[in-house]
Amino acid sequence: MKTQLKSSRNGLASLFLASVLLALLFSAKAGATPLCIRLKTDTGGERSLPVRIGGSMRLSFRHSIYGSQVDEVFSLRPGGFELTQVRFGEARLAEFYGYEIASRDNDAWVVTPAPVLLSSLKLNLSADAVMFLYFDQSPYAKQLVIQPGSALSLAVESCDQGANG
Repeated sequence: MKTQLKSSRNGLASLFLASVLLALLFSAKAGATPLCIRLKTDTGGERSLPVRIGGSMRLSFRHSIYGSQVDEVFSLRPGGFELTQVRFGEARLAEFYGYEIASRDNDAWVVTPAPVLLSSLKLNLSADAVMFLYFDQSPYAKQLVIQPGSALSLAVESCDQGANG
């Protein structure tokens, strides 16, 4: 009987400890500051978009010399943007950007660069260029159009710090 009671107490103590740890985990997550991407235009416009850490952002454009499609895929991190994949419309673009190895994936040549965290991105478009910005890989993801001749700065920050979007 004593062994059974001791075993029962140990089980209750373990259950109690597990529930306390779960409560702490959930309260820490609930109190965590949500992250946003702050977008600043060259004309002074500013807004913030909420994002999820580990989510993705895709920058899509046509190459200015070859006219082929380029997609840069970034993973969103607390300190910024991590380039995780570059997709080129043709193999010569991978070579143009200095990549020695690119693999074929459907209609694109794909490169997985070494991980580097970029604290911000500054995009400057020529008068004849246009870029599209997508968040997450969903086909229904809303795109942001960056107009020809404009500039845009992007930074990952706490949503409390940025302008309202």
